[in-house]
Amino acid sequence: MRDGSVVRRQSTRPVTWAQECARVQQWRLDMRETQLRALAEHTRDIAWTPRLWRVLLDELHVSDTFQALVPASRSLDPSRYPHALAIALAERHSWTPADLRRLTRRLGVSIPVDRVQPTPRPRTSRASPSGPRAARRKES
Repeated sequence: MRDGSVVRRQSTRPVTWAQECARVQQWRLDMRETQLRALAEHTRDIAWTPRLWRVLLDELHVSDTFQALVPASRSLDPSRYPHALAIALAERHSWTPADLRRLTRRLGVSIPVDRVQPTPRPRTSRASPSGPRAARRKES
């Protein structure tokens, strides 16, 4: 530059995967804990807000099942957050009976997970049977 300062141009060389891994590992060693402490300090008085609620739902990766159990979950009144959070956690831990049982114990909820009757699924009805089985039934 005219004033004698040096302007560094960004390298146009792509960063390799190994370089990126090394950079991230160095950040983890040098900066991660410091930045987490700063975040902890700045969020000391955080309250339940719709924004925090949406971030939590995004992190939990709720599915259509959750949406069916908690309609309009993204616009809930904050007083309903604990109930909906328990449902979201249960959905996340509902892939095996043992995992769901552990969660209910951790939440202090007493339900007989193994004895709950399955919810009947809606039957699909067809106007008229068709195909080889229907033809065989007609013949008999």
